[in-house]
Amino acid sequence: MGKRDSLFKESFSDGRIVWPVDETARKNLAQQLYGASMIACVDEAIRSAQSLLQRNVSEDNTLDPEGAFLREKKMFVNAFKELSEQERLAIKMLVNKTASELLHAICVKHDQFPGADIEIDMIDRETGKRVAVAAPAEDELRIRYFEWIKQFSDFV
Repeated sequence: MGKRDSLFKESFSDGRIVWPVDETARKNLAQQLYGASMIACVDEAIRSAQSLLQRNVSEDNTLDPEGAFLREKKMFVNAFKELSEQERLAIKMLVNKTASELLHAICVKHDQFPGADIEIDMIDRETGKRVAVAAPAEDELRIRYFEWIKQFSDFV
């Protein structure tokens, strides 16, 4: 997790979110946890692509008994094996940019969905209380996205 470790360590106890009493602090924590989780998805996509560029293919077939995923990974590794370091760097930068821009586009679409509003809430499992992550017409996600990238990404 890297940059996200301390947030998750401080925010959870016995598998449950430790919610602050103050409403503003609760919303901030919800936004931080949501953002860190979304950035984790971007980082995992980047990490996976970079492992192929670095010719790292795990032979573990536990989750892929048919071997299709492993064959696909080996195909990428073989296709990339003749690349120069400059070409590898260009592809790495393209993957980072594409993964990051995809999440940004999703955040913008949530904030500016045509003909409807999208709300994102976290619901405290113990109390059932809703904590807003993003409310309609606030453009929160697309603005917070840039903070989340700086704060939580290990790659972008």
